[in-house]
Amino acid sequence: MAAEQEAVSHLEAVVERQARFVGSYAHEIRTALTAIIGYADLLRLQKLDEGERAEAAEFILAEGQRLERLSQLILDLVVLEGRPLRLSPASPGTLVQGLVKRLAPLYAADGVDLSCACEEGACLMEPDLVASLVENLCENARKALGGPGEVRVTCQALADGCRISVSDTGPGIPPEALDRLAEPFYRVEGARPSEGGAGLGLTLCHGIATAHKGSLSFASEPGEGTTVIAELHGGAA
Repeated sequence: MAAEQEAVSHLEAVVERQARFVGSYAHEIRTALTAIIGYADLLRLQKLDEGERAEAAEFILAEGQRLERLSQLILDLVVLEGRPLRLSPASPGTLVQGLVKRLAPLYAADGVDLSCACEEGACLMEPDLVASLVENLCENARKALGGPGEVRVTCQALADGCRISVSDTGPGIPPEALDRLAEPFYRVEGARPSEGGAGLGLTLCHGIATAHKGSLSFASEPGEGTTVIAELHGGAA
């Protein structure tokens, strides 16, 4: 009887999490669509000068891109939960260096210095998922800065995997928020949607780390920046 009650409680908790997830997702969609429709209506009905029209078009573009990112994150989460990992020998250091090389010029345009330090070595992992993890962690760090600053990625070799850390020089995160950062759609209090994204990037990163028999952890002090550490234990190459 106790086992049956435990199973029922587990199912109820799953249903509740799914309901919160769907509700939050619907809220994000409605918020973006309301903004897009409002500005499109403004363009259609109002006589605007060139600067006002450009501003409205820029806002519509930004909200459309946010919807696109949100949809991609949802798809990545579905794929992650729907199949086993496709492990292959790869060098996480080489992967990180390639990503940083590609992203650094884009970050520099916003005054963000993106750099990395990587150890040599290979391990078993799914490279595309690990690349998504690193890119999401970098993007999360860039948004946390809220302006110019530094983002540094390090990659250390482990006996059965690797440890990837992403640190920023941002304002840091309150201690009470650290345990909730990987929850779907969670945003640190005070963060605007444009700064914090949809609140799914860290959820995806946590899922990728867990799928690699690893973990995602956070170290932060207000005013001292934040470090996110992903440990992956996919196996020795």
